[in-house]
Amino acid sequence: MPTLVIMCGVPGAGKDYHIMNHRFFTNLRANVVSRDTIRFAMLKDGDDYFKNEKKVFNQFVREIATALEEGRDVVANATHIDKFSRNKLIKAIDARGVKDYEIICFVVEAPYNTVLKQNNRRIGLKRVPEDAITNMFNKFAMPEFNEDSRIVEIFVLRNGKLMKKVKE
Repeated sequence: MPTLVIMCGVPGAGKDYHIMNHRFFTNLRANVVSRDTIRFAMLKDGDDYFKNEKKVFNQFVREIATALEEGRDVVANATHIDKFSRNKLIKAIDARGVKDYEIICFVVEAPYNTVLKQNNRRIGLKRVPEDAITNMFNKFAMPEFNEDSRIVEIFVLRNGKLMKKVKE
């Protein structure tokens, strides 16, 4: 059964970095589907960051669902900062007829000042407005097993240490 790894964390927390460098992901051999990669491929200079949001989300879901349907593990790389955003993704995948998969939530946490510092290193459209980061940071909600019965593991990467939450 394929696995969907849902990345969770505010912009600048280090999700992309850890996908590329953490042994959890290098050992996983999963397809990485990045919402930002899809977004930036659709935007032109001067476009608003959210100009094509519906198209971006639909393409994100389509790529994830196709890989899961083909039996491949997938890392869904986006913020997924709360239960609503995680459920929106899961329901959209299910609506495409793909329901037989396990879910792992992988949270990347970083202190607020670190997030701002890392975001300030970004250029162009990749830099997220500070007020948006503040809002997302304050809104963040840790994933819980009761969000979906297919969630089998929740990992939290905090201060360089990977912790696994156990399903009760």
